[in-house]
Amino acid sequence: DVMTSSSNLFDLALQSNFDGVSSRLSSNPEEVNYTDENNLTTLHILASKNAPFAVVEAVYKSNPSALQIRSKDGETPFDLGSKSGATQNVLVFLEDADKSQIRDAILITNKLQRKMAKKCKQDEMIQKTVTRTFNKLAESLTLLQYENDEF
Repeated sequence: DVMTSSSNLFDLALQSNFDGVSSRLSSNPEEVNYTDENNLTTLHILASKNAPFAVVEAVYKSNPSALQIRSKDGETPFDLGSKSGATQNVLVFLEDADKSQIRDAILITNKLQRKMAKKCKQDEMIQKTVTRTFNKLAESLTLLQYENDEF
């Protein structure tokens, strides 16, 4: 869902027009998905422009995945904020949000692993049952054949 045409939200962030960013986000929330040719998002720009916490938080909440997007130089919004002196509460928020996303991803991965292990165990039990049934069938057929050979 990445927008590639221009985004007024992004441009307002570039101009450090933070009030404009807030009102534009309300009226055009889809613009938060825009990334420019350097793979920067509005969140990257806000972090690098020392935007107020409330604006950074609102943009993050509209597009949490932007936190993981790296610029062409490999930088996240947190990296850019750190380099350009974003306020401590913005940096702590971005860092905590990042840790929370990683924790969620680990929990989801662990849950999937448990489900897969359970499914494999079920498949294994089915396979054993089928094998036992076929072995019994083969035994019965062998006995039948043996009995028929006696007559």
